[in-house]
Amino acid sequence: MRRVVRATRPSADARDDALDERAAELEHEVQYQHAILTQESVEASEGAWLFQFLTDLPQEVYSPVGGRPWATYGFIAACVVVFVLQLISAVQWTTAGMLIDQWGLVPSVLLRGVAPWTLITSMFMHGDPYHLAGNMYFLWVFGDNVEDRLGRGWYLALYLLGGMAAAGAHIVSDPRSTIPVVGASGAISAVMGAYVFLFPDRRLFVMIFYSLRRIRAIWYVGFWFVLQLVLAAAGAEGVAWWAHIGGFAFGAATAALYRHRLATRIEALEQGGGVTR
Repeated sequence: MRRVVRATRPSADARDDALDERAAELEHEVQYQHAILTQESVEASEGAWLFQFLTDLPQEVYSPVGGRPWATYGFIAACVVVFVLQLISAVQWTTAGMLIDQWGLVPSVLLRGVAPWTLITSMFMHGDPYHLAGNMYFLWVFGDNVEDRLGRGWYLALYLLGGMAAAGAHIVSDPRSTIPVVGASGAISAVMGAYVFLFPDRRLFVMIFYSLRRIRAIWYVGFWFVLQLVLAAAGAEGVAWWAHIGGFAFGAATAALYRHRLATRIEALEQGGGVTR
């Protein structure tokens, strides 16, 4: 059958929606360009230098958000609460791994259809305080901007589905493993993938030879991603490298899909056309 395209006059509501969507996009673009220009004049403080010296963790130069990132706060709070429960369980039962054994993801077990909930619970658990602190710091740095740009609904889906995609990548890489896997790094890798797609030119302070340098986000996160590939290919143990890779790829793809759908929606609303068979 032939497709017949009917040109219809857009309704007032459709025109208003198109204007609202376009205005929101222009506002985001203005904010983005303002951040790019402003960050060039921001100087690193002594506190920033000391923090980098002690932790070697990146810091955003200037990357404001339009509102409170409540979903990011919620994910951080949930991970902290779950870790406290892990500590309480360890003290009460003198078995440090009890909750990890119950809630951690074990590829060989999950593939038998047992404990499917561990796809979710495992991403809220951590092995030790350093594991927790490192993951929450990266979520704090990258999550607020991604939540602000995508909106809370898309961001929640990105985080949770990204964590599940990361778990799936780890399972595919080692389906016979009997070792529990825990941590939010797969979901956070998805957030980083979205961040580098949406904000490639944002600058991060990174310490190089005891000097703070401004590095574009795309270079820093890109190097991080290549490092994950190298370590995964080398078979380095102790970290689920393929989970990081899978989460990152999912996050970048989600951000690309979001931008494409938004552009398509705006164009359709502006044209006000319809397609029938």
